[in-house]
Amino acid sequence: MAENTAICDCHQETVPKKATAAAVVEIIVPNSGSSNTTAAWLNAKANLNRSRGQPFMQRVPDLLRRNKKHAEVFDPAVVAIGPYHRGKPHLSAMEDHKKEAAIAFAEPNTEAFYTKVLEIARECRKCYYDNNDPPPAMSDEEFSLMLFFDGCFILQFIDQFVKSELRGFTVSAHLHGFILRDMFLLENQLPYLLLEKLMEAKSVDIGNFLDRIVGTQSKRQKRAKESSSKGIDGPHEHLLARLRMRQLGPEDKMAQLALGSSWQSFRSVKELIESGIKLRRGKTSFLRDVKFTQRLLCGELSLPQIVIDDLTRSRLLNMIALEMCSTAGGDYGITSFVWFLDLLIDHPDDVKELRQAGVLLNALGSDDQVAEMFNEIATDLAPDQQAYSTVMQSINAYHAVKVRVLACRLLHMHFGSLWGIAFLTAVVLLVLTVVQTVFTVLQTIYSMPHAPPPAKTVLISTKMDGSSSSSQPATVPEQDFTPDNVSALISFNDAPGSRVESKSRLPFQAQEGSASNLAAPSPLLRRISRVPEPLRKKHAKMFEPEVVAIGPYHRNKPHLLAMEERKRAAAGAFASLDLHYRFSQNAFAITAECRAYYDSPLPLMSDAEFADMLFVDGCFVLQFINQIVENKADDLKVSAHLQGFILRDMFLLENQLPYVLLEKLMEVKSVRIDEFLDLITDPGNQSRISVKSPHPHPHPHLLSRIRDRQLGPAEQITRLAWGSSWLRFRSAKELIEAGIKLRRGNTGCLRDVKFVPGLVSAELSLPWFVIDDLTHSRLLNMIAHEMCVAGADGVGDYGITSFVWFMDMLIDHADDVKELRRAGALQNALGSDEQVAEMFNEIATDLVPDQQAYYQVTTQINAYYQRTARVSLYTMLHTHFGTPWAAIAFLAAVLLLVLTVVQTVFTVLQTIYTIHPPTGN
Repeated sequence: MAENTAICDCHQETVPKKATAAAVVEIIVPNSGSSNTTAAWLNAKANLNRSRGQPFMQRVPDLLRRNKKHAEVFDPAVVAIGPYHRGKPHLSAMEDHKKEAAIAFAEPNTEAFYTKVLEIARECRKCYYDNNDPPPAMSDEEFSLMLFFDGCFILQFIDQFVKSELRGFTVSAHLHGFILRDMFLLENQLPYLLLEKLMEAKSVDIGNFLDRIVGTQSKRQKRAKESSSKGIDGPHEHLLARLRMRQLGPEDKMAQLALGSSWQSFRSVKELIESGIKLRRGKTSFLRDVKFTQRLLCGELSLPQIVIDDLTRSRLLNMIALEMCSTAGGDYGITSFVWFLDLLIDHPDDVKELRQAGVLLNALGSDDQVAEMFNEIATDLAPDQQAYSTVMQSINAYHAVKVRVLACRLLHMHFGSLWGIAFLTAVVLLVLTVVQTVFTVLQTIYSMPHAPPPAKTVLISTKMDGSSSSSQPATVPEQDFTPDNVSALISFNDAPGSRVESKSRLPFQAQEGSASNLAAPSPLLRRISRVPEPLRKKHAKMFEPEVVAIGPYHRNKPHLLAMEERKRAAAGAFASLDLHYRFSQNAFAITAECRAYYDSPLPLMSDAEFADMLFVDGCFVLQFINQIVENKADDLKVSAHLQGFILRDMFLLENQLPYVLLEKLMEVKSVRIDEFLDLITDPGNQSRISVKSPHPHPHPHLLSRIRDRQLGPAEQITRLAWGSSWLRFRSAKELIEAGIKLRRGNTGCLRDVKFVPGLVSAELSLPWFVIDDLTHSRLLNMIAHEMCVAGADGVGDYGITSFVWFMDMLIDHADDVKELRRAGALQNALGSDEQVAEMFNEIATDLVPDQQAYYQVTTQINAYYQRTARVSLYTMLHTHFGTPWAAIAFLAAVLLLVLTVVQTVFTVLQTIYTIHPPTGN
C-alpha cells in the first residue's frame, strides 16, 4: 500500500499514521453538519464501540451532575489526569510535581518510555472523543506529552504506595489522600492500555495496590480472586473500571432472578435482627459476596466488610457514573450494592448494628453521616434486578414462616431487656410457689391424723435446722432483706502545681528506627505559607483575620486598618530607643531574611516599608504577650472584647511573623513567651508534668511553637507497620459500655493518650483539653500548617490532624462529649455539647491523619474487644443495670428467687418424710 494505515475501530476505518489531530477526528467521525441524523449516528456508534469492548473515557451523566449534593465529587481537587480537566487554574500547581514524579519513574530510560507512549498515542486519543463535550484541542505532541507525564505520574504514585515509600514522593503527605481521590474520578482517567504499555518497560504491582484500596487481603479473598481472575482481571477501560471489578468480586456470586419475581419487599437491619436474623461479617470484602443461611430457629445474613471514609462517597458515585455510561449488559453491580445497603440502612441505629457486627468500619464520622450518605447516594438509582436476588428471596421465604418471625420478635421486644429477665423470674417464682403450695397441701393431708386439732393447727414454712426426724412442720421466721445503698466515687488529682520533670511518665517510647536524630531543617520548614486551597475553600472564615493584620499577607485590608494606630502605640510602648537603633542598623539583613519566609507574590512594598512593618508588628505581638503574662492587659488600651480577637488573629497561619524576628527583638528586651504559651495550652496549670518544646528544629513562627507545645514530645509516637489497620474504633459511649473507663491524663499534651488494660476492665487516659471560641480556628490553622510543611524533611508529623481525627472517632454525638466532660478530659467553654460534637465532625472531614499516631492505643483497644465475652457482659450490665434502681430491683429479685427455691426444696423434703417416714421410727 502506498500509505500506511492503522485500525481505528470496529469498522476498521483507516487513519494515516502521520495524520494531524484534526485529520484523526475527521476520519473517526464523518463530516457532520447540523443534522440530527449524524448526531444519532455518532451516539449509536459510540455505544456500539463501548459494547464491543473499545476503551472509552466517559463523562459523568448530566443526571448525576445536576444533583447539587453530588456535583463536587466528580471534579478533581488537586490533580488533573487526562485532558478533560487539564488547564484548570486550581490544578496548575500540581503540574510541576507530576513532571518530577514522571521523570523519577521513567529514569534512566525516559526515551524508551516516551517511545512506547507514541506507539499508542493515536489509539488513546480516540478514547477521549465525545461528540457532546469533546476535550480541549491539543496537538499530537501535546497529547503525547500529557499521556507520558500523567501515565508515569500515576504509576510512580502506585509504585511508591505499594512499596510504602510515599514519604519520599514529590508532594507533601496531606495531598496523598487527595491524589487517591482524584485518581478514581470518572473524568480523570487514562486508558488502561497506556498503563499496560508503560508497564512493559517497568513493572508496577497494580493488583496489590487495588487490593489495599479495596481491602482484599485475607487468604480466602486471595484464593477467590485467583480462582476467578478472568472475572476480575479481564480487559479494562481504565483504572476506575478495574477497581470497580476488583471491589465487586467474581460475577458467579450473583444468581439470576426469575422474570416477574418481586424483590422489593425488604427490611432494615434492625427489623432483620428483631425477626431473628443475625448479622455476620463475611470472609471477603467483595460486594457481591452476600449470603443468607437459614437455621432451624433463626437466620444468618453474611455481608462483606466495607470501610466508610472520606473517599467512599466520591469513589462510589464515580463508579455508579461509570456504570450509567458504559454498561451494555446490565451489570450495575456498584449501583445495586448501594441500593441494597440503602435498604438495610434507614437510621443511624442500623449503622450501629452493622458496626457491632464488624461489617462496617466507620472512619467517616458519626453514624448519622453514614446513614445520610447512603440515603443520598441511592436516590433515583436504577439497580440491577438480578443482583442479590437469591439472598432477598431467601429472606422473604424466611419471613413467610410467620410463626417463627412472630416468636423471634416477641422474644426480642419483650425479653431483650431487664423487663424480660424480670418476667422470666416471675414465671419461675410462680411455678415454685405452685409446687410449694401443692406439697404443703399434701403434707397437711398426710399429717392430719397425728396433728393437733384443726382449730389449733398452724401451717408454717419450712426451716432448715439440720434435723429431719420431726414429723411436725418447722417454722421459718419472716425476714426483711434491704440492700445497702452503694455509691461510686470517682476522684481525680486536680491539685495544680505538682509538676514533675520526668520522661518516664510519658505514654509511649519510640521504637527502634524512629526519627530521633533529625536532619537539618528543610527550607519548607522555614516558611510562612498560605493556607492550602482545599482547606480555604471549606473553612474560609477561619483563616481570615478579624481585627489585626500581622505580616504582609493581609496588610492594608480595609476592615483591619482601624487597628494600625493601636499597633504602633503598643509597639512604641514596647520598644526602647536602643531596640529601635539596633534594628535599624541591621534592617537590610533582617528584611532580606524575613522576605524569604513568605510565599510569592507579596504586596508591593519597599525594603523600608517591609522593615517598618516587621518592627511595628513584631513589637506589637511581643507587647501583647508581655502584658497578658504580667496581667496588665488593661495597659494595651484595647477593649477586652478586642483582646480575644487579637489572640485569635495571632494564631492564624497567614498572620505570622518569622520567629527569628521575635528572637532578635527579645535579645534586647526579654519577654516570657513560654509562660504565655503555657497560659494558652494549659489554662489553670492543670498539667502534672512539665513539657518542653520537643521540636529540634527552629520554629518558623509562633503558630508552629504553640503547635509543638500542645502536642508534646514526638517520641511518644510508635511507628506503625504499613498495612496495619487502625480504622476499627468506637465512640466514647461505646467504650464505656464495653467496660473501658475514661480518665483525664497527667498532661495536656495531645499525644499523651494511654490505654491501660486490666484483669476485668480497662482504662483510657486522655489529655486535658479546653474547647472554647478560639479552638476551631486554632486547630484548623495548625492543620493548615502541617499540610504545608509536614513531610518536607521526611518527618511527616501530622500531630494535630491525627488528634482531631482521633477525637472525631471518639465523638459521634453530644452524649460522647458529655462522657468526656464527666471524665475530666474535656472542658467545654464553647457552648452546648452538640456544638463541640459538630465542630470535631466538621473539622475532621477530608483529613488525612498520620497512620503512625495513636497506633499503640488503637491496637490495644481492638485487642480488648477481641475478648467478646467480657465486652458482652459489660454491655449487658451497662444497658440493663445502668441505674441504681435497676440494680437494686435485680438483686432483690435474685435473692427472693434463691430463698424461694430453698424454701421449696425443704418443703418437698419435709412432705416426703411426712408421707414416708423413716422405718427406724
